[in-house]
Amino acid sequence: MSDFSNQSSPGELKRVLNALPEALCAFRQGESRPFFVNSAWLRKMEASSVNELCARCFGNIVNCLHPDDRARAAEYLSAPIEDGGSRNMDCRVVTSKGNVLRVRMNFRNMADPKAGAVRLCSFLEIGDALLKAPSEETDPLTGLPSLHAFIQAMEERRKEGRGSLAVLFIDIVNFRLLNLHKGVSSGDMFLKSFGQRLKRLFPDGMVSHFDADHFAVLAPAEGIDDRAGEVRDIARCFSSSIDATVGKCAWDSDLTSAELACSRAKMASDECRRHDNTFFLSFTPQMGQRLEISEYVATSIDTAISRGWIKVYYQPIIRSLTG
Repeated sequence: MSDFSNQSSPGELKRVLNALPEALCAFRQGESRPFFVNSAWLRKMEASSVNELCARCFGNIVNCLHPDDRARAAEYLSAPIEDGGSRNMDCRVVTSKGNVLRVRMNFRNMADPKAGAVRLCSFLEIGDALLKAPSEETDPLTGLPSLHAFIQAMEERRKEGRGSLAVLFIDIVNFRLLNLHKGVSSGDMFLKSFGQRLKRLFPDGMVSHFDADHFAVLAPAEGIDDRAGEVRDIARCFSSSIDATVGKCAWDSDLTSAELACSRAKMASDECRRHDNTFFLSFTPQMGQRLEISEYVATSIDTAISRGWIKVYYQPIIRSLTG
């Protein structure tokens, strides 16, 4: 049984509320600071004590919610509820450890002879997944560094001067087929497992989930080609329809930015698809030249046609036997 504040409250009411299995707290009408939270609420919120919970939410239980849900929760907490009625709200609460729970909150009133009018707030989990709090630095699905965090860490790693580095860009081939045939949840499980196995393969490097079916690795250049070959084996062990192409860019010049190194590694990965049975390539200047030419053609084709630089000629097909 846990008092949220130093205010006294009727012992019998607290005993009844603490016996309930659901996560629950109690407010006096018009207040947002609970006078009581039960043990189940503390467990769900991953708080070791009432004092820890109180300090984190600054005495207002609404602050335990995700920032995007707090205004709506405050409205629900203060809105009138008819006798015997209740109101439900689907929202997210953020635990003391930074995890996000998808919950359904229930607000209802009760009258106690000693405590007076009391509003109860309880919640039940409605999401299967326990997700990390949203962050620009972390991909919420895999827990790996985001693109933004990866680029920043690349620059920091280079400043440390630990030797030659290389960037790998990994493109999962046929990932959409996995989602189509086995469902999105299977696809999510694959991405999380694939990311963890990459971390084990590159313990001296850093792994990032860029987006959808794209990963990146920053690691020492020495021996990275051999480990790049194992990346494909990791992908293929999940499903016979899954494969991977890997592009590498040696990051050995101070004139090459982190963003450019990643782009060149991606260019090498994309180049694999231009060749049969090719799943690993290193970036070369020729790849960059071909990309520049193709982009120039794509952006200039309309101008070339309008100015008559391109002319269409009709080539008749003639059969030699009949003329």
